[in-house]
Amino acid sequence: MRSFTATVSRESDRWWIAEVEGMGVTQGRDLDQLYYMVLDMITLVADVNAVDVEITMQIPCARSGHGSGPPGGSGCAGDEVLVSHDLVAGGVASKVRRARTLAAR
Repeated sequence: MRSFTATVSRESDRWWIAEVEGMGVTQGRDLDQLYYMVLDMITLVADVNAVDVEITMQIPCARSGHGSGPPGGSGCAGDEVLVSHDLVAGGVASKVRRARTLAAR
């Protein structure tokens, strides 16, 4: 299993951008699409099988008035969501919301 970290930012209301150091930059319209774009980039550049990839997505929280993070964000500094290929079925965005809910307790 190879681990990679994608640093995620919000480009506009339409696009999420992810950068993987040493690999490049890709984009997606939502976090689920972005995950698959990051996975595709990693498998092509690093020449690895998708099932052998583990991705940590560093996703910023929403800041009031800036819209820089996923909906429902708090005033936190950021979220890190570990996503492996076999855990994607529930969607990345729902995993972020669940992690925030559990952290708020």
